[in-house]
Amino acid sequence: MSKFANWIENALKKFCECCLWANFLLIFLIVFQVVARYVFNFTWASLEELQWHLFALAMFTGVAYAIVEGSHVRADILFAKFTKKWQGIVELVTMGLCVIPFFSLILLYSISYVERSYAVSEMSSSPGGLPYRCLIKALIPLACLLINFAAVAKILRVIDSLRAKNVS
Repeated sequence: MSKFANWIENALKKFCECCLWANFLLIFLIVFQVVARYVFNFTWASLEELQWHLFALAMFTGVAYAIVEGSHVRADILFAKFTKKWQGIVELVTMGLCVIPFFSLILLYSISYVERSYAVSEMSSSPGGLPYRCLIKALIPLACLLINFAAVAKILRVIDSLRAKNVS
């Protein structure tokens, strides 16, 4: 199980780290947009929308990365006081009963959302906005899939650690 968890985590880390580079583009676009607006009195609707899309990419992939790295949100004040065994049990329960069912449900319903967007060639309602709205909407099921993979890897890790003889 540990090898499969390693493979999932490494694949997720590589994918999420590639998406991290979108943040540099996002920072550049924000600075460019601010300078263009306040110095040259010029704005582009498509650049503003692209900023939102890049931000969404960072947030959606960031959740999966946080789960893999163990930096996801939880009640750390209580969690730190638990023994390793109980920390593992809490992780197992939250990943298995909360994270995976919740994001699987979103995944299930978001696919038709993306399909409808693609079918009608949905685009921005803003003049000069971005076309292909289905691409940004496709991040929703992708993010759910990544988060579920991260949760599965976390569950496999916890099961391995709970099976270890020296867990108390």
